[in-house]
Amino acid sequence: MKIIIKIVSISFLLFVTSCQTNKSLKYLIDDTIINLDKIEEREIRTSDLFKNVRSIILETKAECVIANISEIQFFDNEFYLLDMRGSSIFVFDANGNFNRRIGRVGRGPGEYIRPVDFTIDTLKREIYVLDGEKIHKYSVDGKYINTIQIITNPKPPRFRYIQYFNETLFAATNQLNNEDEHLLYLIDSVTGNVLAGYFSLEDNLGWYIPVGASVFFNRLYDKPRFMYPCMNTIITLYDMYPFITFESNRWILREEIENVKRQQIPIHSQLTQLTQLKKIQNIIDYVENKDMIIFSYHLDNRKHIAVHLKHEKKTYLGNPFINNLLYADDNVRTINFKSTDKKGALEVVSRDQFEYFKSSLLPNIDNRENLLALNEEANPIIFYYEFKDAE
Repeated sequence: MKIIIKIVSISFLLFVTSCQTNKSLKYLIDDTIINLDKIEEREIRTSDLFKNVRSIILETKAECVIANISEIQFFDNEFYLLDMRGSSIFVFDANGNFNRRIGRVGRGPGEYIRPVDFTIDTLKREIYVLDGEKIHKYSVDGKYINTIQIITNPKPPRFRYIQYFNETLFAATNQLNNEDEHLLYLIDSVTGNVLAGYFSLEDNLGWYIPVGASVFFNRLYDKPRFMYPCMNTIITLYDMYPFITFESNRWILREEIENVKRQQIPIHSQLTQLTQLKKIQNIIDYVENKDMIIFSYHLDNRKHIAVHLKHEKKTYLGNPFINNLLYADDNVRTINFKSTDKKGALEVVSRDQFEYFKSSLLPNIDNRENLLALNEEANPIIFYYEFKDAE
């Protein structure tokens, strides 16, 4: 099953300057197609993909207690992380020492109400923080620059994600309230004007439920990608062209979504019913470098981890997938990537997972004694997996 995404097939320059929204233009997709039903299975170990793994224990003290890491990015040897529950953006150095906080909760200049995402302009060394219908801009050292009010008529959508790329701001909605809204918007980074909207409810199989994991992949490596849950195509933000299309007879169908929506039950009940269908609904844990792409999806209540080798143009399903760089127990067959950069990929282990993971750590893993000493009051752990041919 293949969805033909409806987008505008024009140059990036025209895309940036246009104020028109995408309606019904179609074109044939000429991208990489991965058929999830025909992937060759083989044993995959993390040592096949990465050179090593380094553990980073985040310093825990009163001014930097983290409830949950919603987003994390590694830039210029520092970890920038968003704790959406605690409404805070923290910065730690490469060894896990707390450096500073970006902004704070409040209603004055440089303050935010509830930050839900952030993105970094690596050239100008600036960070944009999405806060409802506002975007606050800071230097990476924490100095407040200005606030941009998002402007559209009649009212801005409920934005949940933001991505800076090539002097352009992209924003994605949390959920769709009507068929006139779009999944992805282009926003003027100076005036806050919404310039264009792309992709519709139809492109997402009619699914309107709030999004959980980020819809932007590859955020600090090469060209960022975009994929909304239930879309089966990953889009490259640079030119808005399809990059990868996933095919499967087990991908969730539009009619299955519509059957659930017609019941008019609470959102959490709708999510439960869709999970019980045991269908593929989205791609998660996306990691990409010049040689490979790692991604995951859920099927039959089990997480599947696959690796696509770009030069071979082949995709392999990890059966089993074994994390032998970190754990002595071959039964630990999962990994939960949160972010990636040019040198590696980040995995976050929250405090409620400590006891399970501590019981399986390799005897020679760095910081092992300190890892074993962590308790439920400690901040999350970061594991940094370095690519074999890191730039």
